[in-house]
Amino acid sequence: MRWMSGLLATTVLLPASVLAEEIEILDPIIVRAQHRDQDVKNVPVTVEVFDQNEIKDRSVQRIEDVFKAISNVNLLSERGGFDASKISVRGISSTAFGAEPAIGFYVDDVYMGSDASYNTPLFDMEQVELLKGPQGTLYGRNSLSGAINLRSKRPELGEGITTTIGAEYGSNNALGTRLVVNAGIDDNTAFRLSAQGNWSEGWVKNTNDSKKLKNKDDRSVRAQFLHQTAGDLEILLSADYGEDTSRPFAYGEFNKVYKEGVNHALPYSAEIKGYGGKVHATYDFGMSELQSILAYRTTDGFGRGGDLTPSPLKFTDFQRRYQQVTHENRLTSKDSEKLDWTLGTFLLAAHDKRMEKTGINTALPAGALGAGMPFIPAGFAERTNAKVRSYSAAVFGDATWHVTDKFEAFAGARIGYDKRSLSYDHASTQAGFSIFAPAQLAKRNQSNWDISPRLGVAYDVTDDIRTYASVSKGYKAGGFNIAFAQGTDLSYDPETAWNYEVGIKGSALDDHVSFSASAFYFDWRNQQIYAFQGRNFTIHNAPKSRSKGVEASLTLRPIDGLELTGDIGYQDAEFVKLDNFKPGISVSGNRLPFSSKMTAHGSVSYTMAVTDNIDATIRADYNWRSPFYWDPENKLKEKAHGILNARFTLEGDDWTAYAFGRNILDKAHQWNGIVQGAGIRGIPGEGQNFGVGFTRTF
Repeated sequence: MRWMSGLLATTVLLPASVLAEEIEILDPIIVRAQHRDQDVKNVPVTVEVFDQNEIKDRSVQRIEDVFKAISNVNLLSERGGFDASKISVRGISSTAFGAEPAIGFYVDDVYMGSDASYNTPLFDMEQVELLKGPQGTLYGRNSLSGAINLRSKRPELGEGITTTIGAEYGSNNALGTRLVVNAGIDDNTAFRLSAQGNWSEGWVKNTNDSKKLKNKDDRSVRAQFLHQTAGDLEILLSADYGEDTSRPFAYGEFNKVYKEGVNHALPYSAEIKGYGGKVHATYDFGMSELQSILAYRTTDGFGRGGDLTPSPLKFTDFQRRYQQVTHENRLTSKDSEKLDWTLGTFLLAAHDKRMEKTGINTALPAGALGAGMPFIPAGFAERTNAKVRSYSAAVFGDATWHVTDKFEAFAGARIGYDKRSLSYDHASTQAGFSIFAPAQLAKRNQSNWDISPRLGVAYDVTDDIRTYASVSKGYKAGGFNIAFAQGTDLSYDPETAWNYEVGIKGSALDDHVSFSASAFYFDWRNQQIYAFQGRNFTIHNAPKSRSKGVEASLTLRPIDGLELTGDIGYQDAEFVKLDNFKPGISVSGNRLPFSSKMTAHGSVSYTMAVTDNIDATIRADYNWRSPFYWDPENKLKEKAHGILNARFTLEGDDWTAYAFGRNILDKAHQWNGIVQGAGIRGIPGEGQNFGVGFTRTF
């Protein structure tokens, strides 16, 4: 990539003495990737970090905006809405709707078991951390491809009330609002309230009724209370609520929907609600710190619509309620010169209740759906009711031994147990007859044990450059087909993976340059895969898959006020062996879905003083990816595309005004792609839009 070469050339040509004397250095990036505060350069894992300034400067709205700017990462929708997000990291993802995700997702140290919680709006956020590669030891269940940490801003101590308000207006009559109130009661107690809302009229036209889809209609609120005792105990209480009634289901003709829109007689609509709370207690023993996090989460989902055609033969309906209680305890060492360690326990109890329904809108004569099929009356429907109860327990430990000032070795392991039970009921409105799946009542149980270790070494080449090598295991428990199961064998097996990785990270030229690079090989067994069997999809296991690749990133400040970043990745992810994807069809050797071979990202940001109290910043970001496939058969191909975003900001002591452009070049791309009875369909990705915004702090 030319821009990457340019960054490297600029780095080499600038004298270190000039950089040291005249240019502000890059700030250290502190992360809690290993459950302790560390400079990201010292963490022997590939960690991608977006702090609050990066989130603001990139005009980030949802987590997908973060992932668009990270190499070898993709966030997509399985169902087409926000209720079923699929995150691909280094080619590793879950393609199976109904199966648990392949990544550990955490918000403020709370594990989020529902994928409907993933692509929610980001507001009043301190930092986003993405750890690549299996994180089974420290993060546990389902952290097969990696782990994500979203960290909200905590209440700020000290007496006084601070209020920040913000508003944003853009294309398609988009309106966004923000409110943050921080009330410091004293030096030990504080309260923080954060709220946001987004609305727009949509931009994808439905020619059937002239209404528009791909609108925004969401709102969220979060409240936190922090108290530090006179001793060494800290209590953080938090509660949050969010709902989304947007209409993202703009399925149209694949590769044409971006420009031509859709034609739906019965547009699909959905509603997602999520809420919960936690008690987070921290006790400082001096030489170690104990954290105990007890949390409750609920996600409700509802949806209904036709089959995405002008004359819908079918209709679909779904309801989902996911509830979980988690309790995690971590005891972590502090200020140790020889040995850093973490010990912990994790408990989860979850209840996933789902209803999936499909029916026929108009009467069909005998034989219309195949020889021997009887007359089907209008309103005929089949539905599945499924209840899955899950229980997980784990103990884990991890330690880093500082053998010398330059060399360290690390090791850890997690022992976990998962138990699940299923109550399954599939029936139709016409006794003794079904089209989409056989009628049955079933109860199933499944339990799995797992040990997930990690081992590695790190060596400091210089005080500023660290190299590392590691091997780690990821694991995801087995489960059940919970909707329109095609047979009586409802179970699928656990999947496991081993990741082998080497890397280098550090800084140069007196901290005016930071860089990282890594190479990985991912060996994946029993991948849980979604495949069409009979008249519907079912989940089974692919015996062997693998992914291998490299990644590199660079950040540079060549002159005062100017910051350049570059990020590039290559991955080769494929099914090594999957001979029975469909009856008689092998996809062995095919690319894994959602995985572009090449991704590249670059940004330029320049800040200058306009007056003594006002700074101006202009920023441009370009995110590019090569083609990828939406399906294991590699029939549905997304074209290569690059998205250009920009932002101009004026910032004073207590206010910020900005203008932004997203997808400035109006590049057509898709957010989801499917093959169904109506043909090949796609949902367009975000279109070209512009806007302005303002925030003020009192």
